[in-house]
Amino acid sequence: MKMAKNIPFVIQIFLIMFLVMLVPCITLMLYSNHSIMRYSDEEIAQAALANIEASRRLNESILLRVFGSILRFVENQDFVGYGSLLKYASIQGNIDNGLKLRNIQHELQAIVKNDNAIYSIFLLFDNADYVISSDRGIVELIDYYSLTWMRAVAAQHKGSGGVWVSRELRSATLRDISVGNDKEKSIPALSYLYFLNFLTTSVRGTIAVNVAESFITDSLNHTRGADGIYGTMLIHRDGTVISHPDRAKVLAQARNFPHIAEILDAEEPSGYVFFKDSLYTWLTSDIFGWVYISVQSLENLTRRASRTSRGMIILTALALFAGAVASVGFLSWISRPMRRFVTTLREDFALKNTGIKNEMEFLAMAFCQIKEKETELHRVLSDREKDAALLAVRAALSGDMIGKQELERVGQLFPNPVFIVAVTAIDTYRTYRYRTNTELRAYHRYCFLNTAESLCEAPLYLRGVPYGDGQIAMVFNVPERDGLNTVLDMLESLRGKAVSIFETTVTIGVSDPGSGIRDLHNQANRAAEAVLTRMIKGNNAVYRSEASYERPRFFYPQHGESKILNYLDRKNLPNIEAELDDLQRKIRDTPHISNDNIRFIYNQLVGATAKHLTETEGNLSRFFSHQNDIYAAISSCDTLDEISALMGGFYRDILEYLDQDTPESQDLPSKILRYFEAHFREETLFDDIATELGISYSYMRKVVRETTGKSILDNINLLRIKEAKYLLLNTEKNAAEIAQAVGYRNIQSLNRYFKKYEGLTFSEYRIARKAER
Repeated sequence: MKMAKNIPFVIQIFLIMFLVMLVPCITLMLYSNHSIMRYSDEEIAQAALANIEASRRLNESILLRVFGSILRFVENQDFVGYGSLLKYASIQGNIDNGLKLRNIQHELQAIVKNDNAIYSIFLLFDNADYVISSDRGIVELIDYYSLTWMRAVAAQHKGSGGVWVSRELRSATLRDISVGNDKEKSIPALSYLYFLNFLTTSVRGTIAVNVAESFITDSLNHTRGADGIYGTMLIHRDGTVISHPDRAKVLAQARNFPHIAEILDAEEPSGYVFFKDSLYTWLTSDIFGWVYISVQSLENLTRRASRTSRGMIILTALALFAGAVASVGFLSWISRPMRRFVTTLREDFALKNTGIKNEMEFLAMAFCQIKEKETELHRVLSDREKDAALLAVRAALSGDMIGKQELERVGQLFPNPVFIVAVTAIDTYRTYRYRTNTELRAYHRYCFLNTAESLCEAPLYLRGVPYGDGQIAMVFNVPERDGLNTVLDMLESLRGKAVSIFETTVTIGVSDPGSGIRDLHNQANRAAEAVLTRMIKGNNAVYRSEASYERPRFFYPQHGESKILNYLDRKNLPNIEAELDDLQRKIRDTPHISNDNIRFIYNQLVGATAKHLTETEGNLSRFFSHQNDIYAAISSCDTLDEISALMGGFYRDILEYLDQDTPESQDLPSKILRYFEAHFREETLFDDIATELGISYSYMRKVVRETTGKSILDNINLLRIKEAKYLLLNTEKNAAEIAQAVGYRNIQSLNRYFKKYEGLTFSEYRIARKAER
């Protein structure tokens, strides 16, 4: 400041003007030299290569984004049970099956909606006679477009990855083709086929994603009008055109185009060459093996250089003018107080509402936000790396081949030499699965593994992954084999905490210590076998794997079967239950009996009972038509106690059915229906209704179905809809009040069921009745 005071004002002005004018002149000279060099032959070619590289990155990011969408769709899908839904007839009239497939269709439509690169997408299960698509919905194969091209590609494809296919996307269906009406319009497209297999899902099939060729062309030629590019084309190595600015040349043989054959036969992955008045640049994709070829006009490039020269002259004049104006403005600015300067900044940059008066504080806040974003990014990258390592662990547990990179990732997680595998199985899993959804089950697994990790202390390391349906595998890494006792103590503590997470108990099987990552698969199998001992020993415990293998002993209680059938003829339920208890005791006393043998005993007993009743009581098909799930129920039981209790209920239902011809049972249907009419407005569990009527729920459900031809839920909903229509026509209540009055929690439930039984929503019904009046 003292130096500034000692310099005359004129000199200050001179220095300011000099500096202000010097900067634009230097800038113009640098720009001039750069422009001249830029448009030399070498610079032109390098700029063209840079442009085609940018186009390649843009195009491949679009295709990789499509690939990522399909991977996320497959990972988020639970295809268990879809293997039985391969016929279009299986979803006709079946609401549950139809909703399953409709959910898949909605997710496919969401993928198309969220990604403008995708034209359409469809899913075809192997051996299915229908297609789930984003554009046509769920249709039979004959009403969908021809898939001959897809089957040809699938027959030649090897491996588990997907494949990109260039083709004509036609609009004629198989039905149109069969009647000769196949003169349809078509557009060129690039389709990605992803093949489902048993390594990734529980079903086999194909997902096809169609990307319109026009979208790829536009992404490759987005700057064509600005810089004179004739066009960028995308070509297979065999010469087939994938994308071209001239749509008529798509899928043609590019070797027939001028100079293209020479480029395709060149050994260099990228380069450029001048042919007369054109510049050809090419680049080979490392990911797909495709060749990007760009054609530019040298005449246009020359004109561009001329325009740049004229622009430099205009820019020089503008720079001098701007420099003079800036000098005057700068002189005016330095004479004003700092407060006026700050006020001007706030007005120009709209900083009034930021809540921060100090500009430096504002910058500090911005840098803090950047730092927070950087920290979040590092956390996300760390989570991604952890997910990749867990996938490698899961592959090792499943026995899949893992490469060197995966082994290194697993090795980073487990520094100790000894491995122990524990498999946790949720007890009464069928009930647990019924009362939870996919998201809640995933959250429970997350909480369970977090709890397990919180119980681990160095030098004990733990990583857990989902393992089969209702099971979680945990890999423990300890320094020595003596660490097994520490793991068992930790698992006992974890078993006690699992109840608060899953709201049910768990059974944990533990393998013996192993000494290699590649032995994890065998250890996981031994731990899973240890879980199966809960059939005899009971659940809610930690079991070690058996040290030696004993040949399973076969047992079947032929004498006990005869006694149960005799007691059934006498309708003596107490003796049947006593015999079932005795059968359970004999099974427990049989050493080394297998789980398959136990389930065989009870499945055989069910079959013998059905045969005996058919021979003695006549046609009992109506009863057994409601007992089709007894075998599935036996299969889902975890312990012998559960199976025995299930069989007791089975025989109670039989005796109730045999007693239905008594005078009391003949009046039972009307008694049940009267109860519905009196209580349909209440939220009552069906089990409670059956208990109040003195019968089992399964028997009540059977009686209602045989009497009305409808389910219990349909009968109650029909009574509610009837009452809602009465209240609508005879009272002034609004829709919310009517929904509450008839037993629904909200208007949405009332509209949903009104639509189901009346064909239109409650609001639409109200409008229609008002119009009639």
